[in-house]
Amino acid sequence: MLNEKIKTLSLFSGAGGLDIGFHDAGFEIVACVELESAYCKTLLANRSNNVVYKNGADIHCIDIREFDPTPYQNMGIECIIGGPPCQTFSAAGRRSGGVLGTEDQRGRLFESYCRILESLKPRVFVFENVYGLPGANNGGPWREICASFSKLGYQLEAQIVDSADYGVPQHRERLIIVGVKKGESLFTFPLPTHGPDSDSGNKLVTVFDAIKDLQNADEQEHELGGLYGHLLPMVPEGLNYSFFTREMGYPKPYFAWRSKFSDFLYKADRNAPCRTLKAQPGKFTGPFHWKNRHFTINELKRLQTFPDNYLIEGTFGKAMEQIGNSVPQG
Repeated sequence: MLNEKIKTLSLFSGAGGLDIGFHDAGFEIVACVELESAYCKTLLANRSNNVVYKNGADIHCIDIREFDPTPYQNMGIECIIGGPPCQTFSAAGRRSGGVLGTEDQRGRLFESYCRILESLKPRVFVFENVYGLPGANNGGPWREICASFSKLGYQLEAQIVDSADYGVPQHRERLIIVGVKKGESLFTFPLPTHGPDSDSGNKLVTVFDAIKDLQNADEQEHELGGLYGHLLPMVPEGLNYSFFTREMGYPKPYFAWRSKFSDFLYKADRNAPCRTLKAQPGKFTGPFHWKNRHFTINELKRLQTFPDNYLIEGTFGKAMEQIGNSVPQG
């Protein structure tokens, strides 16, 4: 914990996952910028209950391209955090028709990030995005983004991080860029704290570890149902639709092998971290509970390491979207 809180501006705040991690590390989130109204309701709810956004943090529900950072120039903002929407660089984006990258309007939102950096000149920033960004479009967007940050006077360190290596009960690979003002000490990424790449001896946190104490009186409401729901009980933990393919030795295959659909009918292995939670999963997209149902919102919060008392506003689908789009805190 830091002795003196570092004033921090949160951009593309989403449901506040990254903000929680920084708050817990001793940073003070003084303002958030988020476009989606449902996500803003979540931020406002958690400002009201003082879980993260204390001291009257500003919540700007606005397009970042319209955000004016000028009022914050004299507030001592030393850190900016956030990651622009990443669909144009993601694996899902590649599957749905190619990677447009910075040719897509959403892929240009890093320019707003740079505009705000130039205005407030913080000592450090953290930029989070999909692990596929460096390889998108032969690396062109990646080189452009790094050059833009460097031009503003920042020295960069970047690494692809799997959250499971840091105590999260979920494998989730993300690209983290840390920019530090030239002349300051270089940032060094911490070594893994859990798993085989760690020197600590800590085992990976499993799904069962994370949710074993939760009591769910509404399990029947989360049953899968539908066209393929009857197949889920037959899927062994840790496997997916591939159990029903010829390649896996199923005598009367239901499905052909498809390497791109690894989350279809995917049932979590309770004794391991689960695969990445999805923001907008299809009806039969996992991870599913080993009790052959959807995970509840409280369980999903645990898998994404949200505090139990952190409020996620909206319907089940909208809450799942917010959790799936968030950064786990570890």
